[in-house]
Amino acid sequence: MKSGLLALFFSISFPLLGAEDATLTKLTKAFKDTAPPIQQKVERKGDKTLEVESLLEIAGDLASFEMVAKDLPHWRDWAFEKINNPGEGQSDYIVQLHDAVSKAPEQMTALFSFNLPFFGKNRTRSFHIQQSKIPAGYRIQAESLLNTNSALKSAKVVADAYLATTKKNMLWVAIHATVVFKSWLIYEALPEKVVLRELGDRLSTIVANFETESTRRKRGGPGLPARPMPPAESLNED
Repeated sequence: MKSGLLALFFSISFPLLGAEDATLTKLTKAFKDTAPPIQQKVERKGDKTLEVESLLEIAGDLASFEMVAKDLPHWRDWAFEKINNPGEGQSDYIVQLHDAVSKAPEQMTALFSFNLPFFGKNRTRSFHIQQSKIPAGYRIQAESLLNTNSALKSAKVVADAYLATTKKNMLWVAIHATVVFKSWLIYEALPEKVVLRELGDRLSTIVANFETESTRRKRGGPGLPARPMPPAESLNED
């Protein structure tokens, strides 16, 4: 369960529907009128694969989205602000997210821990990151690197961002978590409500952090103070 929860945060992948216009059509339908800005659903595929679809509506434009996304080494400086703060009256999150370090070009290592008895030590998981322009949008794709100690067989990311077609100064982002577990036990034991609770509020936090960072960059404001780097030994895969 512990590796599965982490992968759901850093392994978000939108299923390829055959063409980008199909994704944009889906987003247009999802965000008509006064629809909530974050929509999610969990699906068990029956083959030890869990998928979590997330559709987001955020303030911004494609140019600023691409600018912030491309600056991979500095994701850690803005994305983690208040990321572990639960909503008012809610319990702490099970997964505690600490950092995401770009160790090499197109590679990022996440540092995390679990708020559970006997599982409190810091852990890591690395991902290969690819970014590209797509028709009418921008794509960020991530795929977990092999880790024989993990409970996951694989985890992949594709997140597609588009300029909202019916609203001014807004972006629509389609993301979907696809995680393949090694064990049927862990796959069956992970409740959907836990997945949605751990993801939902945090997506709101990341969206707010992105909007702040995007606005800062467009205005040419000073860069955020760099977070202290974690000890090198803490970045070793476990």
